[in-house]
Amino acid sequence: MNRPSEPPNSAEDVFEKIIGLGESSIHKSYYPELQEKIANLKKTEEELRRIKDELEIRVAERTRELEAAREELFEQNRLLEEKVRERTQELLIAKDRAEDANRAKNVFLTNMSHELRTPLNGIMGFSDLLSICNLTDQQDEYNKIIKLSSMNLLELINDMLDFSELENKRIQLEKKPFDVRGAVDETISFIRTQIKNKKLELECEVASAIDYSLIGDRQRFKQILLNLATNAVKFSLRGKITISVTQLFKCRNLAQILLTVEDEGIGIPEDRIQEIFEMFHQLDESSTKRHAGVGIGLSIVKGLVELMNGKISVTSEIGRGSRFSIEIPFEIISQIPGGAESPAPDLHESIRQPRILLAEDEDTNCLLIRAMAENYNWKLKTAKNGKEAVDYYKTDKFDAILMDIQMPEMNGIEAAIKIRELEASTGERIPIIALTAYSAQSDREKIMAAGMDDYITKPISESSILYDIILKHIKN
Repeated sequence: MNRPSEPPNSAEDVFEKIIGLGESSIHKSYYPELQEKIANLKKTEEELRRIKDELEIRVAERTRELEAAREELFEQNRLLEEKVRERTQELLIAKDRAEDANRAKNVFLTNMSHELRTPLNGIMGFSDLLSICNLTDQQDEYNKIIKLSSMNLLELINDMLDFSELENKRIQLEKKPFDVRGAVDETISFIRTQIKNKKLELECEVASAIDYSLIGDRQRFKQILLNLATNAVKFSLRGKITISVTQLFKCRNLAQILLTVEDEGIGIPEDRIQEIFEMFHQLDESSTKRHAGVGIGLSIVKGLVELMNGKISVTSEIGRGSRFSIEIPFEIISQIPGGAESPAPDLHESIRQPRILLAEDEDTNCLLIRAMAENYNWKLKTAKNGKEAVDYYKTDKFDAILMDIQMPEMNGIEAAIKIRELEASTGERIPIIALTAYSAQSDREKIMAAGMDDYITKPISESSILYDIILKHIKN
């Protein structure tokens, strides 16, 4: 059986195939036509080969281009990833440096506050003791100037520390019942002398509808009011300052309280009102400015109000004065008879001669507390450090302990913890009151965590502060 012939692969193959068929199979008259077709077939074949070669060249070129582009893209990605890693590392280093700088700033402010409060304790404490001596009118006037200047410096120290704590979101608000009238009266007492010296009028009113106690941070409420009132006095040359506390609405155990402080001072341009809340910014920053200050009081007020979920607004007119309005929501409870802070019985009646142990390494502070103790007929024993305080506690009986924090050998925190451990076997508990120049929120938390019952922040501007705290904790 004959196998089928292989198909021709080219024009030459076709021609040879035809010649092989013999003359008998193809008439000679077809030769020219056949040759022409073969020639065309060759031409077509060559054209196809040329196109194929061109396509192969183009594909090769395109492949090389794509490979080059891929390599370039890979290199760009590598460089980009390297830059991202470098930039990320730079940002991490910058972040670490910023955090280190912020920590250093906080440590500096805390230490500076402590170092400034310590000498201020002697200045303000002895100034208070001088005020009850038989001074001449001129001496009394000088003493008042010392006290007022010291209070201004203390206010600046407190503001700087509060600024740092607000900036770092470290302020935690207390939630305790307090009488708003008592808080307002105490705050106003701090500025009465300034108001009198500038011959200003003061009008203060707490609405009768507020017949309940507010639950919140009494000290921060007073601080807000004091900063606003001090600001009003500072920028008033004449006229009246009006302070009012009213109730916007009340619903069950909640009330919206409105605090307003209005003055007839120099006023604020309307387009610059928001500037007064910026840190370290004053409208008049020239070297000839008439009003002192570093420009943080109102920014602290704004920060505290927002922390209390409140809001602050200002209306003002140049030459006519300003009105600051603050709305704060408070939980409320029924008014405690005699006020939220009920007065305790007189210390002289409850204990004839209280025995107080003072742990303090600063001679000036020891002398000051001893002078205050003598005024109240207290029997005072002094320890120079925490270790001495613990030893005295073991061998003697005391009604309360006043404990400094920063002391050699054993600090106040360690001493308080040791005393509480000793009490575990006796079942007794002596009031331990921190007497410290550290005033940050974190410091107060450490003090209370060590088992202390209360704290007094230096400087002690009035001996009555010490008396009231001791009075609160001593039992018959």
